[in-house]
Amino acid sequence: MSLLLCREKREKIDNSISSIQEAIWKKRISEQGVEKLVRYDIEQAWQDYSFILLGVLYRWDKCFYYLNRIISILCEIDAEKNEGCIFGSLEESNYLSYEFENLLVSFSRLNEEPLIIEISRCISSPNAKKLQDNCFDKNNENGLYWELNLLRNRAAHSTPGYYTIHEDEAARYMSISSQVRNIEFKDGDYIFNTSLLSLRYNEHIKKVIRDVIINKIYGEEESKKPLMKLLFQSEKPKGKGKNNPKMLFMSNVKFFNLNGEFLELSVDILEYILNQLDVFVDEMKRN
Repeated sequence: MSLLLCREKREKIDNSISSIQEAIWKKRISEQGVEKLVRYDIEQAWQDYSFILLGVLYRWDKCFYYLNRIISILCEIDAEKNEGCIFGSLEESNYLSYEFENLLVSFSRLNEEPLIIEISRCISSPNAKKLQDNCFDKNNENGLYWELNLLRNRAAHSTPGYYTIHEDEAARYMSISSQVRNIEFKDGDYIFNTSLLSLRYNEHIKKVIRDVIINKIYGEEESKKPLMKLLFQSEKPKGKGKNNPKMLFMSNVKFFNLNGEFLELSVDILEYILNQLDVFVDEMKRN
């Protein structure tokens, strides 16, 4: 279902872009030969916005291509006959991970305050409100803001090690990464296992966001800490063997599936973009 929704929404995005571009060209043709003072208006705002948007769509299309390519390879070797089997990662899996990280970083630009403010200045009040209401909601533990916070920061910044004490020895949790560790065929679908933390399927993480950050039950200072610092208390090894800590697998968390969960996230990403495009489409009609 997520796959079909992604295709449907991606097609709608192309149709909206074509509609906006057509309106711009019609306006330019009608004004041909008319001397005019150039101002920062909806057309100029669209030029700035669309450059960022097309970069996001380029990266999403790349992700979608590699995802389908990997599944095609698995189908060629009849991987579906091996229910419950785990397959090693393919070379194309790394390409998928790289493009996914690029997508996370580029998509977040569409929600940045300077861009939203600049567009809002040159459009009607109702559309400005719609644009702003579409932005990420930090007070919703189930929303895009926190889901991307968990995923994007691992792509945009170097991730430290996270440590604990286990059986009186220093221990380091496995590295958190978008790299596909392995591929599993289970319940009729392929699971691309990464070591990224999944917000959708980790209720404990949602509870930390809701209680500590949103509701501030431990005070203002604690609520301002980065989410990862709340989830992992130590970024430095302590105790016996701290220079070569033993490795721990995080067994009590759900990891991000770079197939099914990527498609679920994509539905929300593409819907977010469609809502922004609706503003431009309506504004072009007003002009």
